[in-house]
Amino acid sequence: SLYQIGKVNLAKLPKVGITLILGSPDIEDDTKWKSELAKSNLNLQKVYSGTDAVIFRIENQIPKTFTSAVCTKTKKDELDKVNEVTIPLVLTNPNNQNICSSKAKEVKNIKITYKSSDDPNKLIINVKASEKHILYVPVTNDDGWSASANGKTLKIINANHSFMALELPKGNHNVVFAYSPPGFRISVIITLLGLGVFVLLGVYTRRRKTT
Repeated sequence: SLYQIGKVNLAKLPKVGITLILGSPDIEDDTKWKSELAKSNLNLQKVYSGTDAVIFRIENQIPKTFTSAVCTKTKKDELDKVNEVTIPLVLTNPNNQNICSSKAKEVKNIKITYKSSDDPNKLIINVKASEKHILYVPVTNDDGWSASANGKTLKIINANHSFMALELPKGNHNVVFAYSPPGFRISVIITLLGLGVFVLLGVYTRRRKTT
């Protein structure tokens, strides 16, 4: 996607899954850029600076919680709603339509903490809530993600076109998002079956030789 200063609100970029911004080498001297960046409240990390370009990474936004969300039936409709700055959370086809409303209501009295993990393919979040809510996690909802809370598997809801959300009841929750590349399990099974066949052939060949 091409971002043009002044044409698109910078704050919308992470809502639609954009994580990198490529700019001209002198973009930081541009007064329009400075103004847009100040209004967006984005946390940008410069990852490359050269004579040809500057690249910024949009740092991960913190998870948020909501008691309701704006819901749509298709991802196209969802993207249209996401582009409205006044709507902070849009969901596509959640199972529970009771969480849908004309407005998305954020709650700020829920305690959310990250828990460290040695597995880079796992994201662990502890949530303490006094009411049922929607946990919004600004991590790209790629194929291969699964989620659980206190060991119970949960369905990931597509949120803000590209990210993930979960519906959680009140209480304390140990939420685990785990990523496994699509097809990884099948490839492991095929490999194990192949090894099994190889071992059986070896045993059969040895028995033939001894007889």
